[in-house]
Amino acid sequence: MENLIKKNKQENLILEVYWKETKPVSILKLISKENGINKYQIEEKQGGWEAKKQRMDKSIPNDRKVFDSVCKSFGQFVSIEDLMQIIAGKMKVPGVCIRENPFVRRQQGWVSYHQL
Repeated sequence: MENLIKKNKQENLILEVYWKETKPVSILKLISKENGINKYQIEEKQGGWEAKKQRMDKSIPNDRKVFDSVCKSFGQFVSIEDLMQIIAGKMKVPGVCIRENPFVRRQQGWVSYHQL
């Protein structure tokens, strides 16, 4: 994967990535600046993005909104208990608009265009 990442930097390839909870990650944290010299501390943590494959079917990367929504979805974890409540109709799906879309209703034959 390291070669794929280096190739991406050279050729602006589009990569498919996934979150790997066990990936070791090193973070450089600036701790001080003295006489134009930066001093860093290395922090080790787990969890980071891992390159999966090159996307040959795409020439333009996703919009920033896609990235933001993926990051947001990590904070909206649905437990098995929640999922069972959703399936049973006792709980609404988190983050889903409950207002009916008139354009979808039109495609389903529920309303005519002049009612939109």
